[in-house]
Amino acid sequence: MKRDVKKLERKTRYLMKEAGRILRKWRKKLTAAQLEPLALAMLGYRQALEDDDPVALNQAAKHLEHLLDGEFAFARKSGLRDWAESLGIALMIALFLRAFVLEAFKIPSGSMIPTLQVGDHIFVNKFTYGIRLPVVGKRIVQWAQPERGDVIVFAYPHDPDKDYIKRVIGIPGDRIIVDGQDVYVNGERIIQSDASPYTYVDENSGDHRQCLRHQAVLGNAQFTTIYDPSRRHPVAEYRVKAKHLFVMGDNRDNSADSRTWGQVPFDNIKGRALVVWWSYSGRSGVRRDRIGHLID
Repeated sequence: MKRDVKKLERKTRYLMKEAGRILRKWRKKLTAAQLEPLALAMLGYRQALEDDDPVALNQAAKHLEHLLDGEFAFARKSGLRDWAESLGIALMIALFLRAFVLEAFKIPSGSMIPTLQVGDHIFVNKFTYGIRLPVVGKRIVQWAQPERGDVIVFAYPHDPDKDYIKRVIGIPGDRIIVDGQDVYVNGERIIQSDASPYTYVDENSGDHRQCLRHQAVLGNAQFTTIYDPSRRHPVAEYRVKAKHLFVMGDNRDNSADSRTWGQVPFDNIKGRALVVWWSYSGRSGVRRDRIGHLID
């Protein structure tokens, strides 16, 4: 008996929702006498539901449906309108989340290898550091500052329509020295292990690139950097400006970053990289082992 009542209740839940909406919307436009049949039909339905009487519930549901299709048909939403409104609400929520909370990005280059591979699809938390207006590119609220070691997505300073992803090496006021495979922050060398061989395949050319790999620690982040042993690494010094960041790619010799085009203004920061949710290589197909990989 109770199972039959529950089944009927699920089938007619929309009718009660629609009847309640009509009573709320039209209570100022129609008289109490005009709305009374619908209100009584709802009461009858609720009473049958409380009595666990499937026969009475079925009759009450049919009576309610008869009223909604008859004298109250003018006030009902069409199925198309109801679907369109639901879709519109879903789209608004999705746009809000994309603009201010979470956004998906695809990794187009190898500048962050091995942390991120070409073809990785990642989620970026746009809420980590504050609120940035997406159209004007202005940060209106900031409650946290990027830390050394964070992997961030930002609008490229020289072309804001392009998004870049790099690792934060220096924050405002820091003195950065790049000396070969060593990087110093305020006179302290970034901790890294001895070099070991590392090989990766260039997604564009298919070439196997031979590198040296270091395990590094910066702030709360532990990550891997790679260098091309055939490249010359001149010494260079940088001072991080106020409200700017100094960023570098983990693939140090195949990354255009703050060493070449300058520093990243705070207003350009879109968010912090969180996780790889999908990964696909044009050469090897889906990389299942990378799906769910947290970005450190």
